[in-house]
This record gives sequence, structure tokens and C-alpha cells, in this order.
Amino acid sequence: MIGKAPFYMAAFGVGLLLAAQPSLNAEVARQSGHPLIAAILSLFVSFAIMLPFSGGAWSTGFGWASEIPWWAWLGGLAGAAFVLGSLTIVPAIGVVAFFGFVVFGQIIGSALIDQFGLFDMAVRPISAARALAIGLVLSGVVLFLRAAP
Repeated sequence: MIGKAPFYMAAFGVGLLLAAQPSLNAEVARQSGHPLIAAILSLFVSFAIMLPFSGGAWSTGFGWASEIPWWAWLGGLAGAAFVLGSLTIVPAIGVVAFFGFVVFGQIIGSALIDQFGLFDMAVRPISAARALAIGLVLSGVVLFLRAAP
């Protein structure tokens, strides 16, 4: 576990950035006048930032794209759904409630992917301890919502 500490810290840093994303994108939506424009601009900035890091990766062409299973392309859908969803949901329920339910959905989805080995992932059965952890996450979200003013 200690050997993975840099990865845990990096994931924590990504989480901090993601926590700010709906608020930052909301400002773009306010200034542009439409959440869809903000979502498109957010994804465009993501593309523009990633492009220089691709280096010579594109030199192999795109022949490999036809070999990718149809379901693998849903990763892009997930990113777009998160950005647009955050822009429309956060104003209604708040940032913490949004992320509470996003994290809960991610944990349920991840547990199902592990349990059944979906998307060519290794099978990692849901143990009693993992099921309890899932329940604790949901309890935390519910407790937070009940404690809100």
C-alpha cells in the first residue's frame, strides 16, 4: 500500500481538481449564456491540453480504431455526461451533493464492473467488507444531505 502512495496522492489531486470543475464551468456558462457552450468549451480545453502530450502517437494512423469494441467508445460519452451533467445538476443540488451521488454511482458501477469482469476487466468479487463500504458511502451522503441547512 505504501508503494502506491504517490498514485493515491495523484488521485486525490485529481479529485480536488474535479471538485472545482463544476463551479469553474458554471462561470463559463454564466458568461456564455448557455451550459452546452460551457460543456463544449470545457471539453475543447481538455483536448487542447492533451494534444501536445500525444507526441508521435498519431504516426501509426487510425487503422487500429476499427478494432476497438463498440463499448470502449462510451468513455467519451462518460466525460461529456459528467461535464454537461455537472453544469445542469450542481445549481439544483449543490457541489457536495452532486459529488456525493457521483461518487456513490462510481462505486456501485465500479463494484459491478469488478464483480462481473465487465469491459475486459479482471473479476474481483464484491466481498462482505466491500458491500459494507458501499453502504457506508451511501450513509455518508445521506447524513451530509440531512445535516445541510
